[in-house]
Amino acid sequence: MEQDGESFLHQRFISSRLIHIIEPTHSLVYRTFWARLNSACANGGRLETSDRAFKVTQENPFSFLLTVNGEDILKIVFKEQEVLMESDEACSGKKMIGRVVSEQTERYPMMQIQDLYKFVYQGVMGSGHAVSSVAAAEKWLGDELLSMGECQAGEEVVERLSSDILRVNLRPFAASGGDTGVLLDAFIRTGREYSGNADDLIRVWKIAADVQNLFSLSEMDSYFSRQEEAGFPAVHHSQVYLEFYRPAYRVVAENIFRVTGYTFQCD
Repeated sequence: MEQDGESFLHQRFISSRLIHIIEPTHSLVYRTFWARLNSACANGGRLETSDRAFKVTQENPFSFLLTVNGEDILKIVFKEQEVLMESDEACSGKKMIGRVVSEQTERYPMMQIQDLYKFVYQGVMGSGHAVSSVAAAEKWLGDELLSMGECQAGEEVVERLSSDILRVNLRPFAASGGDTGVLLDAFIRTGREYSGNADDLIRVWKIAADVQNLFSLSEMDSYFSRQEEAGFPAVHHSQVYLEFYRPAYRVVAENIFRVTGYTFQCD
């Protein structure tokens, strides 16, 4: 039995023929199982289940042999050691990223791959790429408020892009009485005070690639490789996304936006 990355568990049995079973699972399963085996080895090498007991021998930190009455029954190998050694905080971060990616792809099913990249980029890098000057930011907001039109059905005021970054949609924000001047200040402050890095962008993209179901992994890898070669530039929304969703929003750091006093809920 072998753990394979974040997503699959491989089981191979020998009978009249080799049987190979692949089961989807989660890293928490691996980590719990690995901890249970280590605990058994530290306490006399005995592992008890509901119907039988095994002798556990640890061949190395990530390989275990289970025997019954001296007969080898099962060999267990954990191949992705980084997954096992992750902290609870890191695992929690992965779950949060997976949740917000799923929310975005479900909310905007017509998004193109560049829109997904833009979402991931904004969640990691913030709004600095969009703030060239205070005057330009003021004019851009003023122009957009005049041209954005009425609220769309189901449009949320605030959407989470990452643990630190929010997307504030202008139409419902203005309709709910939000102070656009305060939002502008939060947007500019975020651009000045918040910055991400390429390592985090790579890490989050890998998680997004596993979670999303709109594009193939080869499409995700190919697109991201091109962006990496170009130095990870900011991109615009696709024409399809613009026509379907008419996006009008500002990206702000949550800790900066919350001190404005605007009341909102965002899980």
